[in-house]
Amino acid sequence: MSARGSATSPASGVGVSVAWSAHLQRRERRTRLLHGAVAVLAVLGGLGTLAGWIVPDSDPPNRAAAGSVSAAQLVGAFSMDFVTRYLSSKSGDEKALTAYITAPAITLPNVAATVSDPWVVYTKLITNSAQMTTWTAVVSLRIDAAVNPDRERAYFRTSVSVFNGAPRALSLPQRVEAPHIGVDATLAYPVTADPGTDLHVLATGFLSAYLTGREDLSRYTTADTILTAIRPSPYTAISMVTVQVDRPASDASSLHLLMTVDARTTNYSVTRLQYWVTAVNSAGRWQVRAFDDQPLINPGLSTPDPSHPSSAAPASPTQTGGSR
Repeated sequence: MSARGSATSPASGVGVSVAWSAHLQRRERRTRLLHGAVAVLAVLGGLGTLAGWIVPDSDPPNRAAAGSVSAAQLVGAFSMDFVTRYLSSKSGDEKALTAYITAPAITLPNVAATVSDPWVVYTKLITNSAQMTTWTAVVSLRIDAAVNPDRERAYFRTSVSVFNGAPRALSLPQRVEAPHIGVDATLAYPVTADPGTDLHVLATGFLSAYLTGREDLSRYTTADTILTAIRPSPYTAISMVTVQVDRPASDASSLHLLMTVDARTTNYSVTRLQYWVTAVNSAGRWQVRAFDDQPLINPGLSTPDPSHPSSAAPASPTQTGGSR
């Protein structure tokens, strides 16, 4: 009998059933093995998690991120909350402060102060070890604005430790003086573009389009720029005050402009603004390519005058707060 004929015979039908049954058994065994492997992995994973709870990581997350922005933000937020709560506490609120610090004795006033408008103005990493990082921060706020009509700001420095991502105050806050006023840097725009010159016309058209939307901004920008006009337009009209340039236009194909402009709103109030941009000469036409990150400055700072408070050398909050 041919092989084709045997495939349709009763005997061959029994053989197919037996083969299929064997196939099912093999598949069932594989399924059981797979389930067993998954169970073993689950147990191992649970043991690994348990080990993680018992044995800390060799490199705690707070150490790896000790100098990161997120760690600084954590310390700043904790310090702002701590200083605000401490200064606005009164006698009987000592227990609430245990969320920030464990102190043997805290004497609080009978009447709580009114605290408002807190800011974090300074954070700095002081030490970084395998177990703990320490930070200092300065918080600025207003105290008792009702009896302080000038609303002068007060500054308080904190010392904070961070262990496994959890901040804790090392001491009570200390009041420090306000940061000193910094020295003036000289901007590096020695050339003035007169009205009617190409650069002055560019500056006027660009800022009019950017701030008022009365013109097409693309007329004044390069094809590769990503600048778009402000929407909705915040001003109704502008008038240029000065256009200053880092060097003569005849000396380069790329220039930096410092533009001073008076912008007028719908109620005719005027605000003076300054913009610093890079402009390039394309086929004899000046166009704005991008906003600069900051104005150009001369390498040397202005010489401070010790007799003038506004030009006193700047001091960091760490210096004003005393030694560590």
